[in-house]
Formats: sequence, structure tokens, C-alpha cells
Amino acid sequence: MPEEEAFGVLVRLLKEHHMRSFYLPTMEGLHVAMYQLDALIAEMLPALHHYFAVFNISTIMYASEWFMTILVTSVPHQVALRLFDVFLVEGQEMIFRVGLAMLTRNQAELLTLNYDGLLQHLKVILLLTNNPILIKYIKYSNNTSTTVITRT
Repeated sequence: MPEEEAFGVLVRLLKEHHMRSFYLPTMEGLHVAMYQLDALIAEMLPALHHYFAVFNISTIMYASEWFMTILVTSVPHQVALRLFDVFLVEGQEMIFRVGLAMLTRNQAELLTLNYDGLLQHLKVILLLTNNPILIKYIKYSNNTSTTVITRT
């Protein structure tokens, strides 16, 4: 990709997808995203949310990297390319959907782990790309911008 096009992509990420606020000294955008993700987990996965609270595990401890890097450091290269394409179309909503899908899929296992196990598992949760929910999301994400990942 030529330098000018790469710069254009960067500008689009910072402006249209509101990523600039993630990298300011206050990281206001990241804090808002973590609050939103926490609220979604509380609503959609209350048992897991409570379990995280018992161990005092906040979303910023495991999900900040998802938002700061648009998931590209959390998944294999080919999956990262596809997710980045979806991000350019859907924006941050894609990160919430993928994160919630992975937490939903792994909830039973997460609820059996201790503090150290939780943190370790949460760091690699997205690398489990043989996960059918993630594969389905990637495959069908361009069909509609209102796709909702339901609880399974």
C-alpha cells in the first residue's frame, strides 16, 4: 500500500471511527468503551460479570488491547485481516460483538478458573479461532450491519 493510502486509512480510523480519543493522554475513548463493554457483559452475561467482580477483574485488564489494536494482535494474521475489513465497515461495534461472542462461548470454562487462570485465558481467548461463533461472525458480518450475536 502506498504511503499516501496508508495515511488515509489512519486518518479514517482516527476521525470516522473515533479512535483518536483512545490514544490521547486521558484515553477517554478507551475508558468509555470499557464502560460500555462492562455494561454489556452485565446485561448479557450476568453470571460471568459477577464472577469477574468477585476476583476484581475489570474489562480494562483484558479488553483494552482488543480496542487499542482493533483485535489484530489477538488473532492469527488471516483472521486479523478479515476483522480489520469488517471494522472499516462497522466500526467499534465489531469489537464489542467479537468480544462478547468469545466471552459467551467460553463462559462455562471461565466460571471454573481462579484469578490467574482467568487472566491467562482472557489474554488468549480470541486466539481460539476454531470457535464457530467467531468463524460465523467473520463469514456473515458483511451481510448486514445489524447482525446480533445471540446467547448460545
